[in-house]
Amino acid sequence: MKRSKIPSPVKKPLIAPQMIAPASKGKFVPALLAGGMFLAINASLPVQAQATTYDITLTFNEPMTQPENSIFVGSFNYNAANPSYPVTGLSGQLSEAMTGPGTTPYNPSTGPGVSDGMTWLSLNNQLPNGGTAQTTYEWQANGGTYATVFLQNYSSTFATSYNGATGDGWSPQGGIAVDRKAPSPNNGNAYALIFVPNDLSSANPVDLVWNEGTGTGSQGLEYTAYADYTSGGLMGSVGMTGTSALAYGAAGTMYGSPLSETISAVSSVPEPSTWGLLVGATGMLGLLIGRKQKS
Repeated sequence: MKRSKIPSPVKKPLIAPQMIAPASKGKFVPALLAGGMFLAINASLPVQAQATTYDITLTFNEPMTQPENSIFVGSFNYNAANPSYPVTGLSGQLSEAMTGPGTTPYNPSTGPGVSDGMTWLSLNNQLPNGGTAQTTYEWQANGGTYATVFLQNYSSTFATSYNGATGDGWSPQGGIAVDRKAPSPNNGNAYALIFVPNDLSSANPVDLVWNEGTGTGSQGLEYTAYADYTSGGLMGSVGMTGTSALAYGAAGTMYGSPLSETISAVSSVPEPSTWGLLVGATGMLGLLIGRKQKS
């Protein structure tokens, strides 16, 4: 009796059969093209196209209102790929140290105004730079970026002239030049001027300190400032301010000066151009898949 020959096992292709269906049928080629296009675009997106959102707490020591200090608590987006305007979306709240009960300091775990008893101002206007030094609200110096956010949608905060001195109406040096007088009529404005180091990243949070008494610490923090010319910050015709005497020639109105600044990452947010590429790629993918289904 003749034994039948056992056939050899059939070798399976490394690529699934449906992935190499004949192009003449046109059922899988569009999907392959669309998937490849989406992956190519996604892979080509630069890492620096994302802005990271950060939380910031900037504290000014107020020796005459302890335990309350003047504190700015807020957030901003930072994109190192845009060296001219790396800080965007700056907003937050500024405490009015004089309005506190004088018994309970700010507690970060509970948030502004919950346990400290102070009034907090909402600063939400980060103005674009103008064409002059007086209208420059974001600039680079001391190894980082200075950015300003205002209570009002304009910068006028101080008087522009007083006793022969002139100022620009908002900057720390301009305000000190006119003895920190309020404009007439008073606009009721307020602002915070923060500092963001160039080496900021989600893996490298910021924890800066400045000692006004010894003149030691972060020079970037030294040049930060705040001003409050609302009803809760006024003392007659003078508003509450916080500045370093070593940086600007005079400390704040009630001897307030920079004390500390902490910045930590919250999340990464794609820039508008990145969103555009992703939306365009997704739309193309949907179009090609739709054509596939009709065929």
